[in-house]
Amino acid sequence: MTLEEALLLPAGKILDAVVAWKVFGWPRSTVLEARAGIYDPMTFVQSPPEYSTEIAAAWQVVEKLRPPFWVSIDDLRKHSAGGYSCAIGLPENNASAWAEADTACLVICRAALKAVWRDLP
Repeated sequence: MTLEEALLLPAGKILDAVVAWKVFGWPRSTVLEARAGIYDPMTFVQSPPEYSTEIAAAWQVVEKLRPPFWVSIDDLRKHSAGGYSCAIGLPENNASAWAEADTACLVICRAALKAVWRDLP
């Protein structure tokens, strides 16, 4: 799976598995099993938390990244646009990973993946 493919995923089990893999270091097999609709208790003890749909789980992503990353989340509903934006970056770097989505959970997941993604197996 590429970053581009991951960013197109809707909120749900597959995106949760990708976040568990890339942000929290779960085995890559977590993603493969989620894509196949298989959760084998022999492979891992539990399913990944619902990072993309539950705000308490999404906040675990923020806490995992801080520090060294800084995280900024904006509620765009206070403007005319709607939805949320999230930027995640490193203090010594002017660049940041940025995303927009309809929900705070989804925007946190997408920005986090952009911030940590490395094209490693």
